Amino acid sequence: MQNRQHIRYFFLQVVFIHFAVQNSKSKFSIDFEKFHEDSQEKNDNDIKALDKTKCSIDSDIEEINEIYTKFKSSLKDTCEVVRNLIPTCKEIDELHKFQEKWYLECHKLKIVTTYFGLKAQSNELTLLAKKPMIEKKRSNDENLRYSIIEYICEKTCLDIQLMNLFIYCYNEDKKAGRLWKSIKQDPNKVNYLAKKII
Repeated sequence: MQNRQHIRYFFLQVVFIHFAVQNSKSKFSIDFEKFHEDSQEKNDNDIKALDKTKCSIDSDIEEINEIYTKFKSSLKDTCEVVRNLIPTCKEIDELHKFQEKWYLECHKLKIVTTYFGLKAQSNELTLLAKKPMIEKKRSNDENLRYSIIEYICEKTCLDIQLMNLFIYCYNEDKKAGRLWKSIKQDPNKVNYLAKKII
């Protein structure tokens, strides 16, 4: 039953196509004759008018081109932002590494001050560890350590030679002997050391 319907539809389609072709042929021949009858000037005007009229797809193409242009511009802006972020990320990473190094140096010195019972210096180191001096970021480890020692000694009124002696003694450094020779010349420094040792 369905096959018969399909055959009927197919047959009807073939008949319609045949009539459409015949109709088109007759219209084409009439139009072709008219075409030759019209003057060349009219044809040029028709062609120009046809060129000026937009197809429905033209607006879609323009819209797609506009979207593509905006996307391309946005992509360039994004690339520029990423390029600008790379140095910023690098700077943030360097700052983070510096903060870790700063904290580690403060912690090492705090161990020394705690060992020798230097409470004021120990407390100051705890505070200083949380607030690194960003201007010292480019310093190497030795300069960084010296900056911290200098700051702590200045803040707590401790002689820097005494602080260095405590550090050298704690680390069993050979420099401790040489430093002791210069410290024992000053009775105030010896008194301070005696109080801390006792």
